[in-house]
Amino acid sequence: MALLNAKTLRDVRKCVEKYCANYAGGVCILHESPCDYYGKYGHSVSCDYFEQAVLPNEPLLQKAYEEAHGIINAEKEAVKYNVGKCAKCGEAFIKRSNRAKYCGACHAVKQREHNRNYMRKKRSS
Repeated sequence: MALLNAKTLRDVRKCVEKYCANYAGGVCILHESPCDYYGKYGHSVSCDYFEQAVLPNEPLLQKAYEEAHGIINAEKEAVKYNVGKCAKCGEAFIKRSNRAKYCGACHAVKQREHNRNYMRKKRSS
């Protein structure tokens, strides 16, 4: 985890004072201790409540905060993988090849069905 620069830390503290429901006079009500961002190591800590509930209210601050802390957006991460939609059940799954049409569970069912039909045809001829 990287350190927040002085400007970002100052903006985070303002945001905590203004929007955080758990902040009361320098104390975090949730943890019953001093707020993480006001301590000696405030530039290098993170608070889950702040990141999930408060930070989304400030998009520019959120971007700077996430860059400093190395937080990866799940949507950006999903782009790295070839995500497909199963043709049978509609579930999203990570495609291991461009030809993949089914998720793991549906693929096994389809494979058995295909093998069954193949053997029927082979036995009848």
